[in-house]
Amino acid sequence: MTAGNKVIFIVNPLSGEGRTSKQWQKVERLLRKKNYCFDVQFTERSMHACQITRDALQKGYNHIIAVGGDGTINEVVNGFFQNADAINHAAALSVLPMGTGSDFARVLSVPGGAAYAEKLLIDYREQPCDVIKAEFTAWDGSPLTRYFINVADVGVGCETCIRVNKNSKVMGGFLTFLIYFLGVIFSFKSPELRIEVDGELFFTGKSSLVAINNGKYFGGGVMIAPHAQIDDGRMDVTLLKDANTLDFLLALPSTYKGNHLTHPKISLTQGRQVKISSPAKVGLEMDGETPGTGDVVFEVLPAAIKLLI
Repeated sequence: MTAGNKVIFIVNPLSGEGRTSKQWQKVERLLRKKNYCFDVQFTERSMHACQITRDALQKGYNHIIAVGGDGTINEVVNGFFQNADAINHAAALSVLPMGTGSDFARVLSVPGGAAYAEKLLIDYREQPCDVIKAEFTAWDGSPLTRYFINVADVGVGCETCIRVNKNSKVMGGFLTFLIYFLGVIFSFKSPELRIEVDGELFFTGKSSLVAINNGKYFGGGVMIAPHAQIDDGRMDVTLLKDANTLDFLLALPSTYKGNHLTHPKISLTQGRQVKISSPAKVGLEMDGETPGTGDVVFEVLPAAIKLLI
């Protein structure tokens, strides 16, 4: 471990239907046995990881390791910022995946487990990473600003996440998201959306999905944006126009390999700012969480966070 590093693992023990708690015990036992120096704090409620991260950075910790799934990572990322500013530009984030979806870990091609946790302390490389700022409306009607590091979406993906988060995830990421997605598409009605990218109108009309991508994957392994890069200073926007149940079923297998981009109802673009508005109250999903509703404005913060991988 580099001299001067002050490390804290932020562990969500309920992640992965409670499997994280048991897995973390094995990891910590190995690291303590080898006399590594680090601290640990467990989350106890929603958005607790955000507050833990913020407090840790203010106390001088400069290597934050998020242990859990995409939701845990999202909360930790939000803890890096306060009043729209980074608390410590020199601080770094690592990911030790143990959650249901683990889509951002899939983007980084990193494993979980004790061996990888040890490497995060002694044998890592730096990777700059963009962060996306989102301004929208919380469920209670108040304005809200949140940050995300992987993917946000409006439409069928959000509706799937709402069901996933209300029910058991015991089957793991792939099957959990697939089963609830199949349940959603039979009743889903595409909302009317207006989408602007960098001040220009990109689309207006009915849309079943708009994904705002920093990373490639969401929904337990769907490669929704195969060309997305986490350090290019741009968002990849994947738009699916109004789709019916048959459209979804026929296109679904290709999405796991990223071969869906030639579908006639899919359009792609890139940009630094994206605005989505709708006359309807549409839900917003980001990194597996559903914190509120549109209208929403997304803005790229280039290289806003440093990853240690």
